[in-house]
Amino acid sequence: KKLYNGKRCYMEIMENKSITKWSAKDLMDFKNYYTLIDMPYISNLEEEYKNLTSKQYFYLIATNGMHKDEQQIASIMGINYNTIRSIKSRIKSKKQE
Repeated sequence: KKLYNGKRCYMEIMENKSITKWSAKDLMDFKNYYTLIDMPYISNLEEEYKNLTSKQYFYLIATNGMHKDEQQIASIMGINYNTIRSIKSRIKSKKQE
């Protein structure tokens, strides 16, 4: 069931649909599903960063793994460019030394 939901979420992102109504569970199911698609990338994120939130994982997966640009991601997440900058800054602060 989790995999089915994760795949549904993944397909919505591929179609640039909004995630504004997603629950925290939807974000986790998406990440877990994406792990099956590209486990080395997710493992690398887990080694490179500490304590990323679900939305931070989403941003990194969408930009680097799914090749969405910041404008697409802002639209998908229902946020503006300043919020994207904030997400990027918070991700950078979690980078392991």
